[in-house]
Amino acid sequence: MHALSSSFVCNPVAANLVMIFIVAAGLQSALSMRIEGFPQIPTDVIEIDTDYPDATPAQVDQLITLRIEEVLLDLEGVRSVSSRSREGRSSINVRKTTGQDLQDLADAIRLRVDGIENLPDGARRPTVDTEGWLGSAVYITLHGETDHYTR
Repeated sequence: MHALSSSFVCNPVAANLVMIFIVAAGLQSALSMRIEGFPQIPTDVIEIDTDYPDATPAQVDQLITLRIEEVLLDLEGVRSVSSRSREGRSSINVRKTTGQDLQDLADAIRLRVDGIENLPDGARRPTVDTEGWLGSAVYITLHGETDHYTR
């Protein structure tokens, strides 16, 4: 290390050239860096939603959710299936495996779900959607001296 510093002391032109190179590389990196306020985050989840008005969660689970899950059991490219049955609505999330094309898997799921014939009367046709990511990219917190009712 002593040899490097002594060579720069003896040759200030080389030290200045190295400094100019470092500054230029930093400016180039800063100018070419991509910054997004609302980044595009690709999803790997396909959502299947089915409305069944006035049905209890148990009815939705037995008559809709389980039937849709059954047709997805042996589908290639599916990493995991999670579901939620609540009053009047069934929501199923299908996560794809790495390397699987999302649109191809969505088309295969749509074909299988559309093939289900014995859904109960009053239930709407299931919708298959790939635009499922609704998370926030940035959280902003404000803090100050005020009471809880001030907005």
